[in-house]
Amino acid sequence: MIFHDLVVIGGGMAAMAAVKSFRSRDTVSTIMMLSDQSDMPVRKPPLSKQLWKGMAVSDCFYNPARFGVEYHPATRVTEADFDRHLLTLSSGEKVRYEQLLIATGLQPRRLPGDCAEAVYFNSLADFRRVRQKLAAGGSAVVIGGGLLGVELASSLSANGIRVKLVISSEAPLTGYLSEPLAVRIRARLQAAGIECITGRRAIRLEPGGRVQLSDGKQLDADVVIPVIGQQPSVDFVSHDPEVSRHGLAVDARLRIKGLEDVFACGDVARFGVQASSFRHEENALRSGAAAGRNLAGDDVQFKPSSFLYSEFLDMRLESIGVGNAAEMKAIGEDWSDSKEQGICILTEDDLVRRVSMVNYRMDSETAEMLSSRLIGRSAEADQLQIVRTVLKPAA
Repeated sequence: MIFHDLVVIGGGMAAMAAVKSFRSRDTVSTIMMLSDQSDMPVRKPPLSKQLWKGMAVSDCFYNPARFGVEYHPATRVTEADFDRHLLTLSSGEKVRYEQLLIATGLQPRRLPGDCAEAVYFNSLADFRRVRQKLAAGGSAVVIGGGLLGVELASSLSANGIRVKLVISSEAPLTGYLSEPLAVRIRARLQAAGIECITGRRAIRLEPGGRVQLSDGKQLDADVVIPVIGQQPSVDFVSHDPEVSRHGLAVDARLRIKGLEDVFACGDVARFGVQASSFRHEENALRSGAAAGRNLAGDDVQFKPSSFLYSEFLDMRLESIGVGNAAEMKAIGEDWSDSKEQGICILTEDDLVRRVSMVNYRMDSETAEMLSSRLIGRSAEADQLQIVRTVLKPAA
């Protein structure tokens, strides 16, 4: 039986941020990292953006050995016995730990049916599959008008692929933008050659790269990429539907509630009274760093960040806050056609819940300042001007 002082399940950005932070305080304890991916740990954001613009795959890798980590790729945890501090691996091997960190991230939700042309995009292996299938050109159907769907549609189109983007609402990114701003994004995608199929859902995949839509029509493509949502990858921890849907509840030190020596960070961790985990890069890095410090004996009280960003075409979206913008009321909107810049302030029950902007850029201090001044506060007439005065155009 193998023993390690710290075992990390997961090999993404949050996991690597944690071991880096842990090692800055503890250079002696042994660390094992278990990942179900066959590659070295990678940064995820480039998979849908920079790698399609010429970035070398090698520039995305982390090196666990740099932090004295014993890394095991293509290794899945099938069972966790928290009382005995014992993990069972897919190989049947047993691993005992002193402390455990769960940073397994998210797994894609799947559509009914299947086809060989479908790629549920979530890893470097998936990037390689799509790139190989479309190496000689061809067509793609991307299903989903959220951040990842829009990024992939944009990247594929820029590489000469004929792209159809299936969006269940009337415009993309309606979870983050007011309807008028989302409609402008749709127009930009269409101008770039992406066919936006709106107001319809994909309901089934069929052999031959065929997608059945909710209106009875069919789409065919060389590659089909369903991006219809993600859920925490926690099957080995719990089969509770609430945990599977929303993530592992942690306290302010990122310890899983009810477990003394088990922590969680990144997309899989649900903080405080939030309904679900915060699923974006900034929070993955920050929560990983805080978890690493606490595992090494510090007492860091973690406060999650609600900041997120996306890049597509030559545009940038940034947002702070929580909740679905499609269910909110826009009390402040601003758009410049000449600069293609926009801001929207979104409220629910007369409280500001989300502030989003297109082609502006916030540094971390600005994001935290706007969050503290606006999010959760009563809607006021001068709030749009407050946002305008502190933002910088995206480079």
